[in-house]
Amino acid sequence: MKFISLITSALAATALAKPIEERFALNSTESGLTTLFKRDNVEFWVYPAKNACTDGGTFFTLTGAGVKNNFGSTPQIDVLIIKLSPNFHLTLYTGRDQSGLKTQLGQDSVGICRTHRVGEAGWLSFGLFNGA
Repeated sequence: MKFISLITSALAATALAKPIEERFALNSTESGLTTLFKRDNVEFWVYPAKNACTDGGTFFTLTGAGVKNNFGSTPQIDVLIIKLSPNFHLTLYTGRDQSGLKTQLGQDSVGICRTHRVGEAGWLSFGLFNGA
């Protein structure tokens, strides 16, 4: 009876640990120490000129829904999402502080160079959000 209880406890602990595996990963260092770090929810490049996502880009990595920021004073024309967690989307805005027209990019945009719409100034800010 104790053996069955022990197996049940082990299975329950494994089931509870799975979401932690999805949010965190192990990183081994040169000294042999292993650390636990939070997984990024999005990794992407932005480019200030229309160049098919090849030269002069800036790399961003963000963790957690609700992260918002500005790109700076130079509008961004191309974007290339390298990684995006399920049920997250990256929103790009034509105005500073998440204002103006917005472009929402989800899983279907991963690995594809997206160019800003013609006739608009470019993206000046971004936000990472939950929900597809």
